[in-house]
Amino acid sequence: MLPGTGGPCPADRIYLPVSYDFIVLWEQQFRKFLWKYGRLEWSERFDCDNYADLYRAIPQIIMPEAPGDADSLAIATIWYHKTAGPAHAVIAYCDHDMEIHWREPQPLIADKEIRPTPQEASSVFFRRI
Repeated sequence: MLPGTGGPCPADRIYLPVSYDFIVLWEQQFRKFLWKYGRLEWSERFDCDNYADLYRAIPQIIMPEAPGDADSLAIATIWYHKTAGPAHAVIAYCDHDMEIHWREPQPLIADKEIRPTPQEASSVFFRRI
């Protein structure tokens, strides 16, 4: 379950966990996609929530069909309150061990893995799976 109040807000029946290797490969393809459309840099018109929504949605479109009974990949957009600074949108994914990992989808931010503080983890106020 994603941290924060209100539960995970699932839209599909069954989600396919994804591996770290899948995420790394996807981020390479995502960066190429953003480069093609000139969206590597943050702007007021294209900011953290736009990056997070695209990061989550595109693999759902390009994956032919999830194996087994899965309806969707276990990748979510989450919004939370950062300890220092304003609210921020990132992605969270569930791996095969059912662990939740947070990632920064913006391509020019070098440190992709986010390790939220307990306060940040409990501050999630929006999630879209």
